[in-house]
Amino acid sequence: MMWSEIPAGEAPADQGLSPEVGASCRSAEGPKAPVDVQVSFNSGALRAIVSWMPTEGALTYSVTASSGLLKLKCNTSSASCVVPSLQCGSEYYVSVTAYNDAGSSKPTDAVSLKTIPCAPVNISIEEDEPGHLLVSWSLVNFGHYYVVFVKSDDGLEVHCNTSHTQCHFQSDCGFTYFISVFAYNKAGQSPLGDVFNYTTAPCCPADIRAAVVSGDTLRVTWAPVRGAEMYATRAVGGSGEALCNDTAAACTLSALRCDTRYDITVYSFSEARGSNTSCASKRVATAPCSPEIKNISKEALSVISVHWQSNNEEATYIVTARGEAGLWHCTSSGNSCTLINLPCGSAFSVSAIARSPAGQSLPSYSVPLETGTWELYIMENI
Repeated sequence: MMWSEIPAGEAPADQGLSPEVGASCRSAEGPKAPVDVQVSFNSGALRAIVSWMPTEGALTYSVTASSGLLKLKCNTSSASCVVPSLQCGSEYYVSVTAYNDAGSSKPTDAVSLKTIPCAPVNISIEEDEPGHLLVSWSLVNFGHYYVVFVKSDDGLEVHCNTSHTQCHFQSDCGFTYFISVFAYNKAGQSPLGDVFNYTTAPCCPADIRAAVVSGDTLRVTWAPVRGAEMYATRAVGGSGEALCNDTAAACTLSALRCDTRYDITVYSFSEARGSNTSCASKRVATAPCSPEIKNISKEALSVISVHWQSNNEEATYIVTARGEAGLWHCTSSGNSCTLINLPCGSAFSVSAIARSPAGQSLPSYSVPLETGTWELYIMENI
C-alpha cells in the first residue's frame, strides 16, 4: 500500500476523512520550564516571593521550596507566588514547574535562598571585673555578624558590633541593664529573642565619717549610694572585729578597744546582686583609754602630785581637783602631774582624762582628797 503525506486539516474527499483527524493525531506536549526565576525574601514575615516569566501554553505553576526533608509549596495561575512560613537560619532551594492539560514541564534549576539567622541563644552576662560587663552567646547558623544593645535604667543605650560571640561594655554600679542580642546576614536581622536584665553590684559608700562617742564606741556615717538596700559596717583591729548591719546610712560600733586603730569598711548589699566586695576601708583610731589614778602624794606645802597608769600610745592627760573651793588642773603627757596652790582645809574629788587627736576618754574614777591641815587622807591603789 502506498501512503502519501496529507497536510493537517485536509483530506482527500475519496477517503472520507474529516479535518479533525489530523489534529488528533498530533502528539500532545506539556509546557516548557519557566525562565528568569527571581526570589526575594521578606525578612519580617519570613516568607519568599517567587516570580518568573510566563510560559506559553502553561495553565498553572507550582513553586517548591526545599530544605532537607522539609518541602513547602504554593500553586498559582499567575507568574508569581508567595511561599510562607519559612524558618530562620535555613537554606532553601526554590524551583518552579509549569503545568497544562497535557502534563508538566521540567522543574527549573533550583535557586538558593538563605533566610535570616535565628535569634542568638545561650546568652550569658557577667561582671568579669567591677565596671565591666561581658556578654557572650553561641554561634548562630548563617549569622555573619552580631549587634548587642545595652540599655540602662536611666535610658542611656549603647551597642556593640562584632563578628565574634562576645562583647565588653563599661558599666556603673547600682544600675540595671537591659540586654538584647541580634544576628545579621545579607537577608536581614534575626527575630527578637529574649531580653535579659542584669543589675550590677551596688555602689560602695564614700565619704565615710567616724565620730568618737566614747572610748569603746564609734558612730560611722556615710552618704547613701545607688542600688544599696542594706549596709554592713565592719571594724577590724586590735585582734578583734565588730559588725553592724542597717538599712540606714549610719551605724554605731560598740565594744571596741580604746586607743586602737581599726580598719572600717562599709559594704553595700542588694537583693539582686548581693554585696559589693570591692569597697575600700578607712583607718580610724578610737579615743584613748581612761587613766587609772594610782597614787596622790604631798610634795610640798600646797603642792600635790597625782600619779596614774595608762597604756595609751600618744595622749595628753588632764587632772582635775574639784571642790567647793573651786577647780584646779594640771596637764602632762607622762603618767604624773602636780597640782599647786590648793587651799588648806578643803575637800576635793580628783579625776583624770586622756586626750588625743582621735578624741577624749571617759573620766577616771574619782579619788577623794582632803587637804585639812595638810594631813592628807589618801586612797592608794584604787
